[in-house]
Amino acid sequence: MPSLGCRPNPAVAQKEDVIEIASRNQRVRALLLVPARPAGSVILLAGGHGNLALSKDGSIGWGAGNQLVRTRAAYSKAGFATPVPDIAPDSSKAAAALPAIAGRNAMPGTSAP
Repeated sequence: MPSLGCRPNPAVAQKEDVIEIASRNQRVRALLLVPARPAGSVILLAGGHGNLALSKDGSIGWGAGNQLVRTRAAYSKAGFATPVPDIAPDSSKAAAALPAIAGRNAMPGTSAP
């Protein structure tokens, strides 16, 4: 389980949804896991070129082995709403939308797949 410097409430992750985020005059697909009572949110950004090639059903075309993408469910199980966007969108818009879901948020990223 990731250590993120705070103690979230225990929560059980719900199913993973595919959402779209408005960013720079386009729609960016993202995977989203939200526990029943999120303590905050963690936006996970894949490294490398960041193009996960997410399909409409949430299948990952590239980067499934990326550390953050691969461990995304652990963040949700720890009590955090966890979006994983395809090609990093305008992060300020993504971060601005999350407090409505989960209050506080953080945005870790990786530099390699």
